[in-house]
Amino acid sequence: GLPTLSMVDSFQTVYATEASVPMRNLLKSRKIQVVEVDAWTKEGPFDLISCMNLLDRADNPLTILSDIKSSLKPSGLLLVALVLPFKPYVESTPSHKPSEELNITGDSAEQHLESAVHAIESAGFQLVRWSRLPYLCEGDLNESVYHLPDYVMIFRLK
Repeated sequence: GLPTLSMVDSFQTVYATEASVPMRNLLKSRKIQVVEVDAWTKEGPFDLISCMNLLDRADNPLTILSDIKSSLKPSGLLLVALVLPFKPYVESTPSHKPSEELNITGDSAEQHLESAVHAIESAGFQLVRWSRLPYLCEGDLNESVYHLPDYVMIFRLK
């Protein structure tokens, strides 16, 4: 989506996966190569893969992390944004639960952060840096906009 647009000036070629047709068209108009969700790994290896607010909305977050690991260059980086506390919700499944569990737990945002780092590191990555940022997302009938704590983390391969 829109965060991808900010990367255009930093890389020779930027690829993106996107489900929304209007956003796909916008990205294409900005010289971003839009690839299908099930075919992006064929374009690698990559210098950087961003996974922005995806792991809590994906049915298969462990598979995604495995695909990312095998698609990065040896010196490549993984950029993850994750709303914490962790509350996975998958729109495409009847139960709204993922078929793969990241096992992020805790009683506080700090414990969720430690657990998230552990889960991602268990997939073959090492944390380099992290920060907490505000994330504004589209609301619903109760709220027009939700303000959520987003944790942005940079990982390298172990």
